[in-house]
Parts: sequence; C-alpha cells; structure tokens
Amino acid sequence: MKFHVGVIGATGYIGTPYREELRGAPDAARIVALCARRRDRLQAAAQLDGCSFITDDWRQVVDHPEVDLVVVTTPDRLHREPALAAAAAGKHLFCDKPLGADVGEAYEIWRAYRDTGLAHYVPYWTRYEPTFRRVKELLDAGTLGELKVIVYRWHNPRPPAIPFIWRDDANLSAAGSIADVGSHAYDAVRWLTGCEARRVLAQAGVISPPKPDLGPIDLAEALEWGAAHLASAATRTRAGTAYDYGAIIWEFHNGAVGCLLLSHAPALRKGLAPEVELHGSEASVSIDRVRHTVNLAGADGEIGVEEIPEERVNRWASFVLPALAGRPAPIAIIRGCTTAGARRCSPRRRSHPRSAAPGWSWRRWTRRRSERMSDHRINRAIELLAAGQPVYYIGGHTGAVLTHEQGVQDAHTWADYFNVGMEHGCFDLTGLAHYMQGLVAGGPTASGHRTPTVIVEPPVDGTSEPVVRYNAWQFRQILARGVHGILLCQAETPDAVRAFVESCRYPRNMIGVGAGLERGTRGVGSEPEAAPIWGVEDAEYIARCDPWPLNPDGELLLGIKVESVRGVAHIEQMLAVPGLGFAECGPGDLHMSYGVERVEGQYDPRVTEANERVRAACAANGVAFLAGGTADNITRQIDRGVRIVSSGREQVARIGRAHTGRTLPVG
Repeated sequence: MKFHVGVIGATGYIGTPYREELRGAPDAARIVALCARRRDRLQAAAQLDGCSFITDDWRQVVDHPEVDLVVVTTPDRLHREPALAAAAAGKHLFCDKPLGADVGEAYEIWRAYRDTGLAHYVPYWTRYEPTFRRVKELLDAGTLGELKVIVYRWHNPRPPAIPFIWRDDANLSAAGSIADVGSHAYDAVRWLTGCEARRVLAQAGVISPPKPDLGPIDLAEALEWGAAHLASAATRTRAGTAYDYGAIIWEFHNGAVGCLLLSHAPALRKGLAPEVELHGSEASVSIDRVRHTVNLAGADGEIGVEEIPEERVNRWASFVLPALAGRPAPIAIIRGCTTAGARRCSPRRRSHPRSAAPGWSWRRWTRRRSERMSDHRINRAIELLAAGQPVYYIGGHTGAVLTHEQGVQDAHTWADYFNVGMEHGCFDLTGLAHYMQGLVAGGPTASGHRTPTVIVEPPVDGTSEPVVRYNAWQFRQILARGVHGILLCQAETPDAVRAFVESCRYPRNMIGVGAGLERGTRGVGSEPEAAPIWGVEDAEYIARCDPWPLNPDGELLLGIKVESVRGVAHIEQMLAVPGLGFAECGPGDLHMSYGVERVEGQYDPRVTEANERVRAACAANGVAFLAGGTADNITRQIDRGVRIVSSGREQVARIGRAHTGRTLPVG
C-alpha cells in the first residue's frame, strides 16, 4: 500500500523532519500536498519533496483528491478541525501529540475514527528508544519483581535567551510541558509497566522569565536565535502563559506510586541524574538517555551498567507507515493494538449507536441494523438500547408506592422502566421486595419480559470514593431485591464512580479488571431472593448481574447523575470509567450548586454547557444519554442523541417510538 500524503504544518519544527523521513520511504509514501503559513518556506519545501500543490489553507489539503493520509503537525489547539475534517472526508490520519487541546477534543477525534475502518496514529516515540526497549525486556522477564516506585525526570531545557514561540502561549499549547513531553512520559510508563494511574496530584506553572518577542517564529528559528544572542538583545519581551514546569505524583491501580518532573525551563538541566528509575521488590533499574546506559541494582547493592548503542532509524519507514497499512512492527503489544500510537483495531465497541450528527437519519440507522430483539434478555431497557431504540421511563425522586399490589398493577405499564427514587424517598427495602414480587406476579409483559426494568436511586451521594465505599451496603441491599439497575446521584469524581461500579459487581466477573477497574466487591448471599425475580438459577444470576455494555451479556444497568460544580469539572473522566450504561445532567441541583434560582423552562448558560458536555462524553464512551423530552421536541431530542427519556408522559413515548420505528410491544 502506498500513501499519498498531505502535510499540514509542513515547514515547522515537527513537520520538517517528518517530511524528510517520508521522502526516505518512496515505496510506501509520496507527498502530494503541503500546507503552512509562510509561502517562502512552502516553495522551498515543495522543491525538496517534489510536490506540486502548496497552500496556506488546511482545508485544501484535506479536500485534495489525491490525498489519502493527512498529517497534522500544527500547534496543539489547531489539531481538532483538520483531524475531524479528515475523518469526515474518509482520510487516514497521523496527528502529532497531544491529540487534542483537552480530553473532550481528544475523545471527539477518537470517536470520529473509532468505527470508520480508517487508520489513525498518534506518535509516542519514547517507547522506540533502545534504552527503553531494553528495560521493557527486563520488566517483562520479571527481573524487578513487584513494581513499587517510578521516578521520572524529563528535563528538556531551552537556551536562556530563547524567544517566545507558540509553545509558550496557552492559547495555542494544550498544557505546556505537561502536554509536550508529559504525554510521552506517561505513555512510556504505561508501555513499560502496564500501570494505569488511579490518582494524580499535580502542580504546574511558568518559572522562566519573560522572553524576547520576535513575532511568529517557529522553534527551530527560536533555538538558533537563542543560541546566538543574549536575551538583552531583544527590544521587546513577552511572558509565557503555558506551563514550562510541572510536578506530578501518581498512584497506580496495582499499588505502585510514582513522581514525574517535567520542564522546558533553562534552569532545569539534564544529565545530572537518570531520566527514569523503576524500583521493584527484587531489583531497581534506571535509564540514562544522555549516556545511553541502563543501570541495574540488585538486592545486594551491586550496580551493573549496560551501554546501549544508539540507533538511527527512519521512524516513518520502520514504524508509522507499516502500522497505518496494517503491518505494524513488533515493537510492543498494548491491549491488543501493536506499535506506538497506531490504531487499526478499535477499543471494545458499545452496543448502541453514537449520538446523532447533522444529516443523520434515525430510520436509516435502524434499517441498517435490525432490532435483534430476543427472549434471552432479562433487562428490557438494555434490550432496547442494544437495538438502538430509546427508552422511556416513569418515576420521580420520591413518592414511589412500593407494595405488592402496586407491582401487579405496574407490570403492564406503557413505560420501559420504573425509576424508584430513594435519594429523597423512603429507603424502604421491604416495600421494594414486595413491589418486585408483585411485578413478577402481574407479568409477563407484553414484550415477553418477566418484569419491566426497575432502576433505583439510592440515598448515597457519589461525592468521593470513601463515601461510596462506606455506603456500598446500600447497593448490595437494593440489588438483593432483584432490581435491574442503580443510578448514582451527585457523582463528582472518577474514583467515586469507579468505586460504585466495583461495589455492584461480583469478584468472579472479570471483564474490565486491570483496564480501569479493580475486582468487584459484592458478596454472595442475596441470590436466593434476587435470582427468582429474574427467573434464573443462582449461578446464572451471578454471571448475568454484571454491568452492560462492559459485559455484553450483562443485565445490570448502572448510571450516574452530574449535579454539582465539582461534578461538572470531572464529567469526561467520570464517563470514561468502564461499566456505566447511562448518564444524565441534573439541572435542578446544578442550578443550586451554581447559586442561582432555576426558572421554569430556562437553564442558566453554565447548566446548558454542562448538559452538552455530558451528552458529548456519553457519545464518546458509548454511554446512553438521559434527558427530558416533550411532545414538541422529542424527535429533535432523539436525533441529537438522547437515548433515555424522562418525560413521564405516554404521549411523548408514542411520538418517539413512531419516530424510531420501534417494533417491540409496549405494556
């Protein structure tokens, strides 16, 4: 396969060496379009590359009929638009790190490529370094024993007189040194050790004095000027706003801890200490890229030094282009995807569709994919979501009538599930048990399910991990009554959400363990009461009472509600926790958290923004988005991505179901 390449940011500090490597792989790639802001440089670059098309408009590169691989090497905050445009145009993508200006942009770009079959690549070059590869061999062989501590120093000092460039500008740089070299460092740690951070504490700032302001020059020009001049030679200066220093402390899921010191400041010089130290129960190892050595210390204190020869390779010819073509070099295997940053394979796909995009047709989607309704599903809401159909529920935050008689009456409701509010309503577990038994006695439903789905809001708030773990008994008690899901209100941190998911799972159900989750903590003992509600044996209940869509065969639907300023700050991280099936933004409490009175029919702009962030994060993570709907707007709500509707009105459900062509019987 030969790629026809369009380079955006072609003449900059990163684009220039990439083009040189592309020219060195003539059998695998040909540069056909170049984009940069400086015409004089573009013309010279085109001569070198044998390229006839140059422009200062990146759109012309994406739209170029010959280009099938778009290379984006612009400043961080200019990645999003060309990357998304390339996905929409059906072009493969190489985008320099960091992928986006923040986690929201990164998810948006990843989502755009996730199910397309197109190749997409973010380069993390550190794992290709010979010293790192040698240490990877030692770790994989178990030489260090159990990993305990990681120390990482990434000092990349620039000349004291270096002028101001875009990397110093927070309007263009995603997070200064944290994004520039910190992303490399964290990727290297994950690749070497398999560790994922559980908690992070960070401090960052700007410690360099104001820099000479020479206008819009690139890093190569700035380094050249800084090496030849004193700062006093400039007539103007400009203070940096992007971090040039950062200190990060990690706690990893396997119990190891680590610290990372990052800097581009001139005062933090490199070479005084090893770049990386990894300390285990049996031995310690360090990496010194300045001296090209790996140092190994055993329990006896003896230190062995191994010199590792430097390698000069064409990274594009050796790694990038083969990976994009589906022939990755066997440098590393990370969770089923080979080589650094290359993604031909996709993360586990969720069962329900992504949110609607402009011009997207719900009916067209449902024609392409049948509803696949089958009698093996216990949870009717999951069955509908898995088939791409919205779900309609009734039930408020309080006032649920939990009796056997009410259960019999509700067994043939028009709604797809009942929400039982115990956050503000009575924590009536005896009543809940009677109600579930009544649903069974009044069933089965017209759709063939034993009962409608029942989801409970427990009293506990998801404000922190300790609060959730101390109150996990509530989840156990609720699940023991045979319900089908739980909605955690006031979710505020990813650790709290992770604790929620783990508390609802049996330890024997291992999907996702080690990939963002620890083993479940729910014990045995409730099956004799819960399993008969589901109509299964105890062993089958244990296997199937597991969160969907994390477990494709799971029948447990877990959700969170974002209702506070603190929760808004962590929306994207919380929705990335494996095991969630749905999420919503709680406008009432969120208005109170912002200190404003909610006016009926109107949202504070900050609440509107938070609601959209929840919707986007749901779409990025394959989680169903819960929001309200009326008879007037339900079709628009469905088309914008709402999958669980909280109207409480049968008329709204009838309109929505007609819009989506639902065939599953109601009642």
